[in-house]
Order: sequence, then structure tokens, then C-alpha cells
Amino acid sequence: MNVNIGDHIQGGSAASMVSNIANGQPCDTSSRRYVTLQRTHQHTTEVTATSNGELWLLVGTDSGFEGLTTLYYQRIEVQLAPVGAPSPAVPMLLTDETTGRAVALDSVTMMRDPLPRDTTHNFSQDRRTRVTLFAVNADLMPGEDASVVTAQIEDVQNRIYPMTVEYVGKVPNFDWLTQVVVRLPDEVSNYGEGWWVNINVRGAVSNRAQILINLRGTNTP
Repeated sequence: MNVNIGDHIQGGSAASMVSNIANGQPCDTSSRRYVTLQRTHQHTTEVTATSNGELWLLVGTDSGFEGLTTLYYQRIEVQLAPVGAPSPAVPMLLTDETTGRAVALDSVTMMRDPLPRDTTHNFSQDRRTRVTLFAVNADLMPGEDASVVTAQIEDVQNRIYPMTVEYVGKVPNFDWLTQVVVRLPDEVSNYGEGWWVNINVRGAVSNRAQILINLRGTNTP
């Protein structure tokens, strides 16, 4: 295969650089802890599909580091925009600059994660926690309701569960910001960091963002 991918940080005619894979861990041999990274990229060069509508997607790494690098791709998501068609604004979940996790609050107590799966501090009989996520480019059009927004949560084994979206609306005094209230599903059954959420607005899929869920207790305001 003869493909011009460029060289290291400089993309070529057939490829563009997404980012680096620095994980913040020391490069000594005593530490081999894997770190989950998420990268988002827009490839602006036009591509042409075959007469059958087929495209080949090439994903790889290029490094000048003379040593062993172990890298696993857990998920690759691609959105294609037809040439000449206006690209829809992609919704984006807000994340914390320090932790990289989603800005996620208990919808009643307004506590940050880790969030309990079950809580007595809500307005429903099922005791299931409602989580408020925050997103840009998730505005409702006139006449629309929360049904145009869907949400899902994914566990560490890449199993995906839908979350019921119960409310979508503007954050008071912040017209550019939308709050999405979702119900944690019954399938959430383990503690830890391996939970990723995203939303879908009229077919446009947001970034994935991590939330922490605590099954060992409940938050108190």
C-alpha cells in the first residue's frame, strides 16, 4: 500500500495528525499502567468513495521514539459529511479541564460525581439517580422536545445501555449552554471509572465523556 501519511507531526496528502498519545506516566520500565485516552479530530480533506459508496479508513501511529509502544484502539467513531451539504453542529459534552471527566451533577443535590446509582434525594419513586449533563450545540428547535435527544452509557466491556432523557433545556442565564437530564439505567451495576456517556441530537453524536458512579452509598447534599 502506497499512501502519503506525512511524517511524524506533519500530515500528508492522504492523512492528517489527530494528536499525541502522551499518557502522563513516567517512561521507565517499572510503570506499565495503561491509561484511557480520547481524541477528537476533523479531517478536512475531501475524499471520494467508490461507485459502491465504500471508503477505506486508515488509522495508525508514527513515532520517532526508538522503543516499544503498546497501543490499543478501544473504539473508533467516524462521521461523514457529504460535500456541498452544510455540516450539522456537533453536540459537545462539557468536561472538566483538570480530570477530563464529564461535568455531571446530581440533578437534585447538584453534587459532582462520583454519583450514586440510587438515592433518596429525588422526585421519583424508583430512587434512581438523575444526572445533569451539560452540552453545547444541543439546542432544541421551536416545537421540539426532549425526544430529539437520546443518551447512552457504556461500561468497561464496551456494552452500551440507553439512558432515558427526561429533560432538555437552556441553563438559566447561559443561552449557549444546554442541560440534559438523564436517568441512570438499571444495568449500572459496578463501581468505578469505567463508565462513558454521550448524547445524540437529531443524529449528531457528541463526544464521549467519563463519569464516576458509586454503588456503595448515596450522596448527601
